[in-house]
Amino acid sequence: MPEDGRRDVGQSMKPGALAPQDEPRSRRLKVLYLISPSGKGMGGHNHSFRTTVQTLGGHLEAVGVTVGTITSPVHAVPGQRVHLLAARSSAFLDRLRIWPELLRLARQEQPDVVHAFDPNSFFFGRRLALALGCAAVLTKCGGPNPAKYFPVPDDLVVFSEEDLGYFRCHRRFQTTRLHLIPNRVRAIEPDPGLLNALSALLPDDGPVLLRIARLGPFHEESVLQTTRLAHRLRQDGHKVRLLLIGFAEHPGTHRRVQQALGPGDCLLTEPPFTVNASRLVDVGDLVVGTGRSLMEAASRGRILLAPIQGGEIPVLLTSENWRHLFRTNFSQRSTIPGYCEDDNYREIRRALAEPAQTEALRRLARSLFEEHFSIESAVPRYLDLYHHALSHRTRRWLDLGRQWLDLFLRQALARRPPPCREAPGE
Repeated sequence: MPEDGRRDVGQSMKPGALAPQDEPRSRRLKVLYLISPSGKGMGGHNHSFRTTVQTLGGHLEAVGVTVGTITSPVHAVPGQRVHLLAARSSAFLDRLRIWPELLRLARQEQPDVVHAFDPNSFFFGRRLALALGCAAVLTKCGGPNPAKYFPVPDDLVVFSEEDLGYFRCHRRFQTTRLHLIPNRVRAIEPDPGLLNALSALLPDDGPVLLRIARLGPFHEESVLQTTRLAHRLRQDGHKVRLLLIGFAEHPGTHRRVQQALGPGDCLLTEPPFTVNASRLVDVGDLVVGTGRSLMEAASRGRILLAPIQGGEIPVLLTSENWRHLFRTNFSQRSTIPGYCEDDNYREIRRALAEPAQTEALRRLARSLFEEHFSIESAVPRYLDLYHHALSHRTRRWLDLGRQWLDLFLRQALARRPPPCREAPGE
């Protein structure tokens, strides 16, 4: 199997596959990108959707479509068309009522490929592919391995070796072509006005330790690791200023993070700072990141840190350990063989104290971005993926029915009233 995880596309087609169609490589492709935002539309897959539409839109005709109940503030893509098809609620039947409008839009656009960025939007995307005779692609945007049902596409893009290994070994995905394309961010364009406003908010002088993340259970441990590192560095005489930026999506997490802050630490949850917060990464001398946020900080040559499983503090990225962290998308599921937290802490202090080490770590960050994180370097792979998907399509009716049933059952369970509980003493 090739290094990017794709199965051998040169093999003969399997029974049931649609006949290949002649697709001249000089023809300009049209791709309809689909996403179904959840929560407040601030999650990482919303940013991946935006970056992909923005970047690939310079090499093909891109049309973005949001299918859901909310408008994400990060979906507006300069120079690209993005449509919102809003359901009245998140209920399964209400989402189905979007289908006629989506089908009309797709018939007007006549895409060659439908590319979905989450399982819910892929439910619509695979139906469009069957109705229009086009190809359908699904991206799994990070996070842990699926615990329950996950749809089976012809082509699946994954961002981490962790996901690649899971799907490669799962028998349901043996006929799926897997594509490991971790390159998914653009070089950050700083916002000078907001950066100046931030500088005025931070007290005194000294290096800034920055963490940008939504304040919810998923990122809580990585944020708390960051607060513990700031406390420890200050105890050892480093005048570190801690800055946390993130949308408060869970009151309990927000409260616990506030309680963990030290004197002079700054937490910003206001929309001017949290919407496209990556524009502010230059304020950080050291940046703790996971997945996309770390990759965006790498584009600006910051000193990079990532959470680590079971750690008290985040781990400093070095030329020796970054591949171990990369395997799990720099998430808090990461582990490093033989990891020693005391050695890691000494290297963090060295990065603050020795200019030569600081510069070496910044050069490492920039080289990682250019070679492994920048979506610009992945454009040829996406174009090859789309062209190949056009001539290798299969009708997966059984799995489509299974996804329909999964969505219906999840909605039915969500609408069941909670079980009655007796009051104490009754």
